Amino acid sequence: MKIVGHRGARAKEPENTLRAVRTGLACADCIEIDVRMSRDGIPVIMHDATLERTTNGRGAVRDHSFAEIRTLDAGAGERVPTLAEVLDLMAGRATLLVELKERGGLETIVEVITSAQAKRIILVSFLAEALARAEQLLPAVPRGLIYSTAGRDPFADARSVNASFILPRFDQADAEMIGEAHAQRLRVILWTLNTADDLHAAAVMGADAVATDDPCMARSVLRKSTLQR
Repeated sequence: MKIVGHRGARAKEPENTLRAVRTGLACADCIEIDVRMSRDGIPVIMHDATLERTTNGRGAVRDHSFAEIRTLDAGAGERVPTLAEVLDLMAGRATLLVELKERGGLETIVEVITSAQAKRIILVSFLAEALARAEQLLPAVPRGLIYSTAGRDPFADARSVNASFILPRFDQADAEMIGEAHAQRLRVILWTLNTADDLHAAAVMGADAVATDDPCMARSVLRKSTLQR
């Protein structure tokens, strides 16, 4: 079972920073980051639509230029990185899951990925329309559909965008669902698992990968477990 460092290693470092990515790389097979667009069209790494929670700034990300965002403290003196900087740091080291947080800016994001000649990329999103557009622009790059609510058909939604992965919230998954996903040639990444009990449960279910805020903790738990695959 693969380990995905959620926003790098947000339990240990300021999330979605280069520092968090470096820490996550020590133990994770993959790193997940979130991408939004600055006012002047630069893809920056930020989960929230606004700046308050993770920086000392205020207001919407899209209302600030990259130069303005770059002046902010993202925690421990870290700056908000660009997608290009993360791709450069990640080159050849691990798979990068790029979560598309918005419908706009995809052409620019694709340009950055293409310019970096990035090979180990998975584009993921809650937004099926963003994944459909990503298929048109980068058909060779795998895609994954994220979801958190019950009552929808994730398999049909994934098929609609030719996704290779589904990423359900942990409480939306069980062994039967994962078995059906595998029967439909979909790999399953569960999120966000931060305890030994949850990690063991995911392994029993047959998940392909788990996202965690503490990749080194997860690695330690799985190394001690007879359930590691």
